[in-house]
Amino acid sequence: MRHIFKSQLCRHKTLTFFLGLAAFLLSTGLCCIVRADAPISTFKVGSSEANVVFSTATWPAGKTGKIVGFGFPGNSAALTVSDDGQTVWQGNSTVNQGRFTAGIPVSQCGYYTLEADGAPAVNFAVVPKQVTGGTADLSDPNHRLLLGICTHFGQREMPESSYAVLKNLGVDFVRDEIYWNDVERSKGSYSFIQRDISYVNSLAESHVRLLFVADGSCSFYGPSTPFTPEGDQAYANYCGAVLKRFGNEIDAVEVYNEPNSILAVGSYLPGLKALFSTVRADGFKQPIISVGGAGIGGGMNPSYASEIFKAGAAAYCDGFSQHPYTSPWAPDLGYPCDDGSNHNASMTLALDRSEALLQQSGFKRGGWITEIGWPSPAVVSELKQAAFLARTILVVSSYPHMEGLSTYDFQDDGSDPNNKEHRFGIVRQDMTPKPSYQAFAVAASFLRDKTFVRRITGPDSNLRANIYRDIKGNYWAACWATETTYNETGRAYSSRSDSDAVQYKQLTGDPQVRFQISTMKGAAAMDWQGKNLLVKQTMTAEDLPIYINTKLQTDTIELSKISR
Repeated sequence: MRHIFKSQLCRHKTLTFFLGLAAFLLSTGLCCIVRADAPISTFKVGSSEANVVFSTATWPAGKTGKIVGFGFPGNSAALTVSDDGQTVWQGNSTVNQGRFTAGIPVSQCGYYTLEADGAPAVNFAVVPKQVTGGTADLSDPNHRLLLGICTHFGQREMPESSYAVLKNLGVDFVRDEIYWNDVERSKGSYSFIQRDISYVNSLAESHVRLLFVADGSCSFYGPSTPFTPEGDQAYANYCGAVLKRFGNEIDAVEVYNEPNSILAVGSYLPGLKALFSTVRADGFKQPIISVGGAGIGGGMNPSYASEIFKAGAAAYCDGFSQHPYTSPWAPDLGYPCDDGSNHNASMTLALDRSEALLQQSGFKRGGWITEIGWPSPAVVSELKQAAFLARTILVVSSYPHMEGLSTYDFQDDGSDPNNKEHRFGIVRQDMTPKPSYQAFAVAASFLRDKTFVRRITGPDSNLRANIYRDIKGNYWAACWATETTYNETGRAYSSRSDSDAVQYKQLTGDPQVRFQISTMKGAAAMDWQGKNLLVKQTMTAEDLPIYINTKLQTDTIELSKISR
């Protein structure tokens, strides 16, 4: 799936995908088969290689974890679990012929580190239990914001361990492709490869649906995307075949990925019209999402969407998508526009512009962000990735025209720590979570039973807050602080060409803002990891959000900044 780095105005090379980690060969003589997609921590003791494998490296609060160790010397293995450097649990496990099995009795929300007798640290996450709340049914016009994640398993097998990790994350959907060439292998006849069938069915079993990106081409209609009436109708028929096969397991259909980079408006619109007309005639009601664009054509400035809507696309879709990448900048601050305006290209600008276009075109809702992300640690730190992702979710949730948000992406695509294309994932290649996984899960759980009320912010302050009301009538505040320090070094792409690099100012630093907030007796709070916080007269906001239940039953929340 194509995506655009920084202002999304450069095309990326095709990603190279890895099928998993190689099996470990144990020189102790013990022969073991280790599932390559399982989370693993490996180290060597003398000539022996030892490793630890999680059954799954994420689990819900109230549950516990399990690991299996292989190739350990001696009769016992010491295990330590820490939280930000503080030990929270220690244990020993008996080793028998180099192997042991141990439970990890950590059941409170948090992002943790496990070490086994000096092995390299391996992370695991204890996430909030799923909260029952607002509807995720797209047929309900008042449905809450849907949260999803981009995957690449339309291009390769999905590891078995991924499904539990996705389910624990709390996503409503994944965004992925079922390729046209894989469906129409004989002209006019449709069948499905086992990989796609297993993938969609397993998602459904995990209560996760698919946002289907109708992408690719079919050799029967030309070497690339169709530009003929026959090709446009064939494209529509392929999409209809996917919906007939999978039905309600498909959440929505996105008509191409970033078409602004490959299709003129006059070429895109006939395919959109044919698809919409065909699937509606077949009785399918899934939202049809147009554009799927990035950069000038769908990122901060939805000019491509504007052009196709002027040409009549509003009658043949239910909204449009954007890919408003701001990497390496913060989503709520962005970077200076190079169009001569005084605007910053931020999430706020992208959302304001999409809202205006939808309203002008007669839509009440219909906004989608189907890709946004930050590579870590290749471009930003893992904690910055977590902060930026959580804040993106909160910012998008404050716009009532937005239907869904999909983060790019689920799993790291390669092992090079300095290659940004390899490091967009919120889990690593071995399925161990990054901090952004925990931040996503907590934000998703927080929003599930709440309705956005209003924003609290000021141009002279880097203190931000969103106010929400839960189903019990209590008012909550999600609070954070934006970065204030700039690093002058670095380069990024401009809108003029892929090779025309310009200097940027990288936002860095860890902001802290002391503030006071209106609360009632019994007020409670949690941090970005879902851990309980003590509500004090003066609180501190940082780049990672905190969530405060004020216990107020009316919207009388006041927020006052004390100092930076």
